[in-house]
Amino acid sequence: MHPIRVEYIVQGEYDENDPVLRKIQEFCLGIQIDFHIREFDPVNYFEDRDYIERVPAIQIYERGEHTNTLFPDERPIPFIRKIHDKFEMEHFNRLAKEQIWQEKLKYLKRVFFKKSPLKTDSVKPKTKL
Repeated sequence: MHPIRVEYIVQGEYDENDPVLRKIQEFCLGIQIDFHIREFDPVNYFEDRDYIERVPAIQIYERGEHTNTLFPDERPIPFIRKIHDKFEMEHFNRLAKEQIWQEKLKYLKRVFFKKSPLKTDSVKPKTKL
Protein backbone atom coordinates (compact mmCIF):
# COMPACT_ATOMS: atom_id res chain seq x y z
CA MET A 1 0.00 0.00 0.00
CA HIS A 2 1.35 3.38 -0.98
CA PRO A 3 1.87 5.84 1.90
CA ILE A 4 0.16 8.65 -0.05
CA ARG A 5 -3.53 8.99 -0.86
CA VAL A 6 -5.11 11.77 -2.93
CA GLU A 7 -8.81 12.55 -2.73
CA TYR A 8 -10.47 14.82 -5.27
CA ILE A 9 -13.40 16.46 -3.49
CA VAL A 10 -16.50 17.45 -5.46
CA GLN A 11 -19.98 18.63 -4.63
CA GLY A 12 -22.91 17.27 -6.57
CA GLU A 13 -22.47 16.63 -10.27
CA TYR A 14 -18.96 16.85 -11.68
CA ASP A 15 -17.46 16.46 -15.13
CA GLU A 16 -15.58 13.14 -15.35
CA ASN A 17 -13.86 14.46 -18.47
CA ASP A 18 -12.56 17.61 -16.78
CA PRO A 19 -8.96 17.85 -18.05
CA VAL A 20 -7.59 18.94 -14.67
CA LEU A 21 -9.26 16.02 -12.89
CA ARG A 22 -8.06 13.59 -15.58
CA LYS A 23 -4.46 14.86 -15.39
CA ILE A 24 -4.33 14.53 -11.61
CA GLN A 25 -5.93 11.09 -11.72
CA GLU A 26 -3.64 9.81 -14.48
CA PHE A 27 -0.57 11.19 -12.72
CA CYS A 28 -1.49 9.54 -9.40
CA LEU A 29 -2.34 6.21 -10.97
CA GLY A 30 0.84 6.34 -13.06
CA ILE A 31 3.02 6.47 -9.96
CA GLN A 32 0.72 4.12 -8.02
CA ILE A 33 -0.71 6.66 -5.57
CA ASP A 34 -4.20 5.83 -4.32
CA PHE A 35 -6.64 8.24 -5.95
CA HIS A 36 -10.32 8.66 -5.05
CA ILE A 37 -13.10 11.03 -6.01
CA ARG A 38 -15.54 11.71 -3.22
CA GLU A 39 -18.32 14.05 -2.20
CA PHE A 40 -17.62 17.07 0.00
CA ASP A 41 -18.56 15.93 3.53
CA PRO A 42 -17.89 18.47 6.31
CA VAL A 43 -19.81 16.38 8.86
CA ASN A 44 -17.60 13.27 8.64
CA TYR A 45 -14.31 14.85 7.53
CA PHE A 46 -12.81 17.58 9.71
CA GLU A 47 -10.39 18.37 6.89
CA ASP A 48 -13.31 19.20 4.59
CA ARG A 49 -14.88 21.38 7.26
CA ASP A 50 -11.68 23.17 8.30
CA TYR A 51 -9.67 23.48 5.09
CA ILE A 52 -11.91 23.51 2.04
CA GLU A 53 -12.92 26.99 0.91
CA ARG A 54 -14.34 25.92 -2.45
CA VAL A 55 -14.83 22.78 -4.51
CA PRO A 56 -13.34 21.03 -6.30
CA ALA A 57 -10.53 20.56 -3.80
CA ILE A 58 -7.75 18.04 -3.30
CA GLN A 59 -7.00 16.42 0.04
CA ILE A 60 -3.56 14.87 0.51
CA TYR A 61 -3.01 12.12 3.09
CA GLU A 62 0.38 10.77 4.10
CA ARG A 63 0.43 7.49 6.03
CA GLY A 64 -3.28 7.91 6.68
CA GLU A 65 -3.03 11.42 8.12
CA HIS A 66 -4.35 14.53 6.38
CA THR A 67 -1.41 16.80 5.56
CA ASN A 68 -2.52 19.25 2.86
CA THR A 69 -5.48 20.73 1.05
CA LEU A 70 -4.95 22.02 -2.46
CA PHE A 71 -7.12 23.42 -5.18
CA PRO A 72 -6.89 22.60 -8.90
CA ASP A 73 -5.59 26.10 -9.75
CA GLU A 74 -2.61 25.69 -7.35
CA ARG A 75 -0.55 23.34 -9.54
CA PRO A 76 -1.26 20.16 -7.57
CA ILE A 77 0.80 17.78 -9.72
CA PRO A 78 4.22 19.28 -8.86
CA PHE A 79 3.17 19.32 -5.20
CA ILE A 80 2.10 15.65 -5.28
CA ARG A 81 5.32 14.76 -7.16
CA LYS A 82 7.39 16.44 -4.43
CA ILE A 83 5.65 14.41 -1.70
CA HIS A 84 6.06 11.22 -3.74
CA ASP A 85 9.76 11.90 -4.30
CA LYS A 86 10.23 12.43 -0.55
CA PHE A 87 8.72 9.01 0.18
CA GLU A 88 10.75 7.38 -2.58
CA MET A 89 13.96 8.83 -1.12
CA GLU A 90 13.02 7.56 2.35
CA HIS A 91 12.35 4.13 0.88
CA PHE A 92 15.71 3.99 -0.93
CA ASN A 93 17.55 5.21 2.18
CA ARG A 94 15.89 2.47 4.23
CA LEU A 95 16.88 -0.15 1.63
CA ALA A 96 20.47 1.12 1.62
CA LYS A 97 20.66 0.92 5.42
CA GLU A 98 19.25 -2.61 5.35
CA GLN A 99 21.86 -3.61 2.80
CA ILE A 100 24.66 -2.14 4.92
CA TRP A 101 23.43 -4.09 7.96
CA GLN A 102 23.19 -7.28 5.93
CA GLU A 103 26.81 -6.86 4.84
CA LYS A 104 27.91 -6.22 8.43
CA LEU A 105 26.08 -9.34 9.60
CA LYS A 106 27.69 -11.43 6.87
CA TYR A 107 31.12 -10.15 7.90
CA LEU A 108 30.50 -10.87 11.58
CA LYS A 109 29.29 -14.38 10.78
CA ARG A 110 32.43 -15.02 8.75
CA VAL A 111 34.68 -13.75 11.53
CA PHE A 112 33.02 -15.40 14.52
CA PHE A 113 31.54 -18.52 13.02
CA LYS A 114 34.32 -19.42 10.66
CA LYS A 115 34.95 -23.13 10.67
CA SER A 116 38.51 -23.58 11.68
CA PRO A 117 40.13 -26.95 11.97
CA LEU A 118 40.50 -28.28 15.48
CA LYS A 119 44.01 -28.28 16.91
CA THR A 120 43.93 -32.01 17.19
CA ASP A 121 43.06 -32.34 13.53
CA SER A 122 46.19 -30.58 12.39
CA VAL A 123 48.66 -32.45 14.61
CA LYS A 124 50.19 -35.51 13.03
CA PRO A 125 50.70 -38.45 15.30
CA LYS A 126 54.30 -39.09 16.27
CA THR A 127 55.59 -42.46 15.46
CA LYS A 128 58.49 -44.11 17.26
CA LEU A 129 60.90 -46.22 15.36
